[in-house]
Amino acid sequence: MPATSECPSEIDDLETSISARFEAVVKRNPDAIAVSHHGRTWTYQQLNRRADEIALAIQRHDASDTPVALAGDTSITMVAAVLATFKLGRPFVFIGPELPDSRSEYLLKTTGCHCVYCESPEHQRGVFRQLDLKILGPDSEVDFNEAQDPLPTPGPDDHRILRVTERT
Repeated sequence: MPATSECPSEIDDLETSISARFEAVVKRNPDAIAVSHHGRTWTYQQLNRRADEIALAIQRHDASDTPVALAGDTSITMVAAVLATFKLGRPFVFIGPELPDSRSEYLLKTTGCHCVYCESPEHQRGVFRQLDLKILGPDSEVDFNEAQDPLPTPGPDDHRILRVTERT
C-alpha cells in the first residue's frame, strides 16, 4: 500500500533514521535491484544482509562510538560498508586508494578512528598498522543468521559524516 497522509510511510518520516528507512524499503521490495556497479548487482535484501554482516563485524571488534574508517574503491561493497556505519549510528571516514599515506594518517588521527574496514587486502596500508588500528575485512564478517549480538537501533541524529579539512 502506498504511503498517504492517512498512512504515513517510515520512508517519508523525517524523524526516522536512515537505516530504519532502508529497512522499510527492504521489507517492501526485497528482490528489487538496490545497487549495480561494473556488472555486479545486488537486491535490497542482498545489500541489507551484507551491511548487517559488516556492521556486526565492526561492532564485535570495536564497540566504541568513534568513527569507522572505510578503505576501498567505489563499489557496491563500499555502499554496504557505509550502510553498516549508519546501522551502527557511527560516522565514517572514507580512505580512498588515491590518498597519500600522510593524508590518510592525518585523517585517521584527527577523527580518532580505532578500526578500518578494508574492502580487500590490497586496500590495507602500512599506516593502518602504524596507528594500531583494528583492520577488518571480508574475512572478519559475521554470518548474520548465526550472530548473537543484536545491532543497535540508532536514532535519527546518530548519522553523521565527518568532513575533515587541513588548513595550510
